[in-house]
Amino acid sequence: MVGVSGFPVNAVMKGAVLVSCDENIQKGELDTGVLLVEVLQKFTERVLTVGPHDKGVVYVSEPQAGSEVAGNVNKLISPVLADIFMEEFESSSLLTADLRPSLWLRYVDNTFVVWPHGQDLLHEFLQYLNQQHSSIKFTMEQEHSGKLPFLDVLITRNQDGTLHHSIYRKPAHTDRYLHQRSFHHPAIKSSVNRALVQRAYTICDPDSLQHELQHIITSLQRNGYNAKQVETSKLVPRPKGLLYPRSNTHTHS
Repeated sequence: MVGVSGFPVNAVMKGAVLVSCDENIQKGELDTGVLLVEVLQKFTERVLTVGPHDKGVVYVSEPQAGSEVAGNVNKLISPVLADIFMEEFESSSLLTADLRPSLWLRYVDNTFVVWPHGQDLLHEFLQYLNQQHSSIKFTMEQEHSGKLPFLDVLITRNQDGTLHHSIYRKPAHTDRYLHQRSFHHPAIKSSVNRALVQRAYTICDPDSLQHELQHIITSLQRNGYNAKQVETSKLVPRPKGLLYPRSNTHTHS
């Protein structure tokens, strides 16, 4: 039995978006509601052009050459259209599969999968997915020694079947952050601390949280921050989305 598997979509989304679902939008076949279909129809007619040599590939046309908008439109629209396509792709592919994963969680082009049907059938399922669309190809990374990195989360399968999660850092990670002596506004420097702590509380389970907080303290001190400048208390949202420590804050030396 394969506990956890990752399926990153091997599709380039820079400069072009694989959205054959544009045809489905024109036909009104996507289950997105009448209003959304009408909006997307108008959008695709005015903004998108289909590449002459790549069937199913839609390019975002530039509004005006050299304009400020021209360089940013593609970056803003491509992920949205890719996500629309992937939702439709997932719905049709998983519904028609002979065997399905017990868990399928996707974030952009990475998918976390729990497959309960055995190793051989797992590879058959991968082949099945790669046969569904000529422009979408999946690669697969399986767990090793009960561990699988997914984005910045390291997932570990326990003996009782539960999942342990902690922060994942690539082997090449150096723990180099914005140095305390750099000529940046103090708010920007403190945001480095806040971001690392917030990620720790969001991702880590109780068993790995304290280890991660100690790692943050050590890393920031190596980047020039003294003990009084390092805050590891949990942050709570302020009215306008800002973050600040709870009232019982404490620092670590």
